[in-house]
Amino acid sequence: MNKNKPPLRLVIIFVLYILCMIWLLFFYHRSPFFSDLSYMDSIKDRVNLSPFSTVNRYMNAIKNGKVIEIAMVNLIGNIIMFIPLGILLPSLWKQLDSFIHCFIGCFGLILMVEITQVFTLRGSCDIDDVILNLVGCIIGYIIHKRAGSSPRSAESES
Repeated sequence: MNKNKPPLRLVIIFVLYILCMIWLLFFYHRSPFFSDLSYMDSIKDRVNLSPFSTVNRYMNAIKNGKVIEIAMVNLIGNIIMFIPLGILLPSLWKQLDSFIHCFIGCFGLILMVEITQVFTLRGSCDIDDVILNLVGCIIGYIIHKRAGSSPRSAESES
């Protein structure tokens, strides 16, 4: 097996993961957006750059016993959905096997998703989503590192 080429099963898992993420982030429960607002006003309405404002709103809702399910799905879901990214990126690309490179790669992909969601009006651009998604990636990276070696290096040794 070529040491520079990732195992096919990892590539397939990554492609399936990306396809699932596209469906979840852009199509699942995302209807076409109709509003009396102009396109630019709709974009402005969908951007939150205040760190932890959405998280605090969800935490207060949980504390007050309101929309608990929605809050939990959003808080925990934004973390869990990105754990595989933190595992797969360094497993597939040796260049992303250091924490800082993996972090930058994950940050770039997450930022691309957030910007695409807001400009396609298929979601919002929320700094809290970026933070929670990065937490998921970091957890995934830790899992990757704690696993000892990537599947790529294990296969190349056999």
